[in-house]
Amino acid sequence: MHRTAITLSIFICFALSIPAHATLINGGFEQPVIGPGEAKDFEAKDIPGWSFASDQTRTIHRDFATAEGEQFLALNGVAAGYIVQEASIVEGLQYQFDFFYSLPLLPDGNGIPEHANSDTAGAFGFSLEYPSGTGLIPEMVELVVGPGQRKISEPDWQLYSYQFVAKAEAITVTFLDLDKSGYLIDGVSLTAVPEPASVLLLALGLAGLAGFNRRKVKQKQAGTS
Repeated sequence: MHRTAITLSIFICFALSIPAHATLINGGFEQPVIGPGEAKDFEAKDIPGWSFASDQTRTIHRDFATAEGEQFLALNGVAAGYIVQEASIVEGLQYQFDFFYSLPLLPDGNGIPEHANSDTAGAFGFSLEYPSGTGLIPEMVELVVGPGQRKISEPDWQLYSYQFVAKAEAITVTFLDLDKSGYLIDGVSLTAVPEPASVLLLALGLAGLAGFNRRKVKQKQAGTS
């Protein structure tokens, strides 16, 4: 009986050991930490995980509603703003790439936030690229954000999701503000999707362990009766 429990435990541990996340760092822009109600500019060396031009800054916000966590990032800059990160992945595994985005928020004359370019559609883009230079998505994908309300009190977060099967051991994630407005980004994640066989293995292991525990309870009850 003990041997059966140990075997089932090994199966469960094996299923749980399958990688769940790629090594994407600071996808929610929670570092560096700033105070509530603040928005601060940082150089690339100060934002863990992400890279951009050394002569530019990006703004981390904690002054409006986020898509997740406590902070988000604005792709601001005198030139077209961008951020880049290379993440480790496992070739052959399926991955889910997610992020939230919004039109920029700018104060009007009364200090009330409003969308930049809110009378016309704007766009920013992203790409996923393997180290060989062969893009997973060959062209920079433009996400057009249509006209919004003239004045709003918080970002209008939209979720973008994409799935792919890894063809290399690393991938570069790039976001680019195409019209230099300062688009907002939050909750960037790259997650391995469990294979059906692994999910089945875990389910069978848990079911077997539950059955083993039920048998032990019945044996104890029979022994005391």
